[in-house]
Amino acid sequence: MTRAGLPGLGATVGVLAAVLHFAGALKSAPPLAALPFDLTAAAALGLLGLLPLLAAARGWTADARLALPLAGCGALWLWMVLAGVWSPSATILPAKLADAVLLGPAMLLAGLAVAGDGRALRACAGAALAIGAFVAAAIAWGIATDRVVLGGMPGANPDLVRVQYQIAGLAIASAAALAAVRAVEAPRVPARLAWLALVAL
Repeated sequence: MTRAGLPGLGATVGVLAAVLHFAGALKSAPPLAALPFDLTAAAALGLLGLLPLLAAARGWTADARLALPLAGCGALWLWMVLAGVWSPSATILPAKLADAVLLGPAMLLAGLAVAGDGRALRACAGAALAIGAFVAAAIAWGIATDRVVLGGMPGANPDLVRVQYQIAGLAIASAAALAAVRAVEAPRVPARLAWLALVAL
């Protein structure tokens, strides 16, 4: 199987990976909060079907320098399990541990596959930029129209509110970081200033 026989495969995988990574932030944005389907599940199913095709479309090699970062990921999962014993977020962390420990390795492999394919990586970065900008704009619009209240709605579970703002902040911060990289890479001053303006926003 060759890449020529699968046009757009890498880009599609990259976009789906970004959507899966930031699905929580997207689902917290007012325009997408009432979707009739689970965005996380939809992106995961799409990746599940396309990642094997991406893996089969090219040859892969593993660099020994990946050992330390992978060991760090394993240590993080272990730490999350141990932290669940004494964490004050007793109602939230146990619910997230299964996702982190069981789905984490699968998502890590998906991330490695995306990072190892140039088209997928570029599409993932572009989609992450768009998602961060969309989430920031949606939250700003929600605050301006009193549909979103900083600190959470009265009577809301504070742990859930905190997690929601954390994942939205992660999407926005990731987009800002990618915009900063684009600013450094931009060959001309106007483009560089445009990317820096996006970072400032």
